[in-house]
Amino acid sequence: MSVVADKKILCGCGTVLQEVLVTVTWVGQDGTVYTIRDVPSLQCNHVGCEEVYYPGDVELNLSLLADEMEQGVLSASIDYYEKF
Repeated sequence: MSVVADKKILCGCGTVLQEVLVTVTWVGQDGTVYTIRDVPSLQCNHVGCEEVYYPGDVELNLSLLADEMEQGVLSASIDYYEKF
């Protein structure tokens, strides 16, 4: 018999974080608005708590995508995807 653990990540307030796809938007130094849609995140849904967590691999991918968008390699508005 094998048991599979259910991995849960708790917010600082003690609530289990929920998986949510979000849109990340920022304005570049030249005034261009950049958007990455459907970014996987973990968020707290407890009233009054707004904690958001991006796993390390997602943060790295966001950084790589953002750099390429600002360099003009990718368009200013894309759907999230994994670079590696």
